[in-house]
Amino acid sequence: MTRKGRAATLREITSSSNEICKQVKKLLSSRGYRRDSGRFVTEGKRLFSDALASGLQPLELLLSSGLSPDERLEYASCCERAYLLPQSLMTSLSDTRTPQGVMAVFPLPKPSAAPVLEGDKLLILVSLQDPGNVGTILRTAEAFGIGRVILSADCPDLYSPKLLRATMGGVFRLPITVTPDVPGVIGALRAQGVRVLAAALREGALPLDELDLRGRVCAIVGNEGNGLPDEIIGLCSGAAIIPMKGAAESLNAAMAAGIFLWEMTKND
Repeated sequence: MTRKGRAATLREITSSSNEICKQVKKLLSSRGYRRDSGRFVTEGKRLFSDALASGLQPLELLLSSGLSPDERLEYASCCERAYLLPQSLMTSLSDTRTPQGVMAVFPLPKPSAAPVLEGDKLLILVSLQDPGNVGTILRTAEAFGIGRVILSADCPDLYSPKLLRATMGGVFRLPITVTPDVPGVIGALRAQGVRVLAAALREGALPLDELDLRGRVCAIVGNEGNGLPDEIIGLCSGAAIIPMKGAAESLNAAMAAGIFLWEMTKND
């Protein structure tokens, strides 16, 4: 944690019928409620610190009675509206199997107005379904120094609990754009001289390890079950496949994206 202010008085909450508890449960479970209220919830010490370090200011902070008195004071100093809950109540609210005793309500970050092209390597995710996959891909993209990740609007919510945990805080550090117009983004990138490569099992696709991926490149990874639509593939500069020796027909989307990102960045 890096941001501290005047120590707040911890107010006690003892019932799940408390309005704050109800709102936290709804924020954890409902994408629509997160969107409409403009808020989301972090669980755990690491995610709280990552959100704080990114410049977000917590609106409300829930702390477990299981924390030490010193920990309670340290966390409470970061938020004017801090509450102390019995361990049993925190556990009932939590979306995790092993709650760490720290839950915070933050305002949703404003969408980035930055240009799509940042750095030479980019990634587009189209119609993925599993928030764990998306979170793992974002964590991997951060590790490999990808300039920006673009998600189609029907991908999982960036601020769902499962996705947040899978990113290990990367969602607060990695440049991310959510777009309703993937074809428009592909066209804009190609107009800027970016090679856009679809990860697709189709005739004419070239083995990934035989491609020269230096320079400005964007990979596109599609839905876990159906892959990329033909219309999206047709807009790309080309298609690439990951050579496989076993009998499996395809790889998990997060694994495939990781291999693409490794190949794209290994010679930079």
